[in-house]
Amino acid sequence: MGWAELGRATGRMGSQALRDSLPHIGEVAVLGWGDKAPQPLEATAVREVLTALRRGHDLVVVDLPRAPSESAEWAIQSCDHLYLLAATSLCGAAAARRVLSRLPSGRARLVARVTHGAVSSRDLADAIGLRLVAEVEGCRRLPEQLDLGLGPIGAKRKGPAHTAMALIADLRGCD
Repeated sequence: MGWAELGRATGRMGSQALRDSLPHIGEVAVLGWGDKAPQPLEATAVREVLTALRRGHDLVVVDLPRAPSESAEWAIQSCDHLYLLAATSLCGAAAARRVLSRLPSGRARLVARVTHGAVSSRDLADAIGLRLVAEVEGCRRLPEQLDLGLGPIGAKRKGPAHTAMALIADLRGCD
């Protein structure tokens, strides 16, 4: 089950039933799009899903869309922490500034996706005015690993997705 099925749901959702219906990677429940193309989500459905997830989990990570929408804005306002993932390139800096313009002032932190561009992680952080909290390398094999059902970690325990999961666990207690 994923957003394609839940994005138009109505009524209150049970946190345990939702948790049990989601695919898991280890102990991490994943709510994604699967193989279906992203569709606009109903704001009320997003609120119900995220509220149920918050009731049933200590930590909920939400991958927000770049384009503004009522449901994305509600999710942004309900987040305790905001992390902006941006590529270390000129295009990455420009895209990050566009996204940052709609985030609450002073709440976001930067996770830099290291590319082979001309911009360092520190320069990117300075250019967009965010505190750099982590760097992750790109993962060319991630789509293949997901297609094979290996999850984002696959057989490699030191890959960028593993680093990101460790970062999330580490930042769990941050204010």
